[in-house]
Amino acid sequence: MQALDRQLEQILAQQVQILYSNLLGHVSARVMAQMVEQRVIISIKNAVTRPEQLLIGSRVRLAQQVRACLDEVMQPQIKVLIEEVTQSEVNSLVMTTHFDRSEIIIIAIFTTEMTGERLIRAISHTAKPISGSNVVE
Repeated sequence: MQALDRQLEQILAQQVQILYSNLLGHVSARVMAQMVEQRVIISIKNAVTRPEQLLIGSRVRLAQQVRACLDEVMQPQIKVLIEEVTQSEVNSLVMTTHFDRSEIIIIAIFTTEMTGERLIRAISHTAKPISGSNVVE
């Protein structure tokens, strides 16, 4: 089952990176996803955009407000993407940005635990293009 977890984590990380690139025009250096029982933890490195970086120097509060607005707009799309890739309903989603290390952490909690059967179904589903996003070729 670990191999299935890793495969799904890789697919999810790629799709999240594509979504961020499409929405913000910003390519993150590294996106990692880790499945842990009833949740997935996603780490996006080099996630702070150039405009946010400019604001951090002199207007930290404004940079935080901009990021909060971006997160609010992107959160529903990220939730749908995670649900489509994993074929599991997300019960709650939490996002936090760490400007000091240019990292975004996303934690999605599923309604039910990811079983082997669910992993197989999700991986076979992701062999097809995910709706609303580009597929890396």
